[in-house]
Amino acid sequence: MTKPQKEPSPAPAAPLFENQEGNPLPDVETLAAQQIAAMLKQASKMLEEARSSTDFLQAVSENATIWKTVLGNTKRYGWPVPLLAPGSLAERLFSGKHGLSDQDVDAIIAVNRRLSLCLLTTYKLQSM
Repeated sequence: MTKPQKEPSPAPAAPLFENQEGNPLPDVETLAAQQIAAMLKQASKMLEEARSSTDFLQAVSENATIWKTVLGNTKRYGWPVPLLAPGSLAERLFSGKHGLSDQDVDAIIAVNRRLSLCLLTTYKLQSM
């Protein structure tokens, strides 16, 4: 009796989506990380460059929106972001119930930059 021949392995599936050069596009999680990293960097710049109370309030609002997005992605992708603990700076930023001191603003800028760099490093991405 002869041994049954082993079937050849199927060719790897082609990626669902490719860019114009034929390279596979990054997955949704990687795109989210890259976009949020860029948003955090821009939000820090907005806070630093705010020259009026209107600009500052707009920058704080933008930061709050971005951090809500970060929180949603933290839950979705399991990103470890301890900065969102009860009583944290991010929670105060969301609530709008407490004023932010100059030290708070400096801390937000530093945290935004640190998280942006962390996302870019974790996902081996280039800054946008």
